[in-house]
Amino acid sequence: MNQLPEFEADRLLIIVGNDALSQSNWRALLNSEIWRGLTAVINNRIDFLPAYPWVEYTAFTYELLLEEVLKLWRYRA
Repeated sequence: MNQLPEFEADRLLIIVGNDALSQSNWRALLNSEIWRGLTAVINNRIDFLPAYPWVEYTAFTYELLLEEVLKLWRYRA
């Protein structure tokens, strides 16, 4: 968590698992000053993604990923 500000990301893609540990870590992050201070959070530039196809690693899913990213950001400034 402490390394997040070092990335200076202006957008974030977030995948949060449904398991208890992932949910607990997500809540801890949301309640942190680090999270609230991130540029992407301040500017409301966060996209929440489902696990599939984002965590699959095949040629087919890479193609899907490229198409989905374009859909997410095509009409945004």
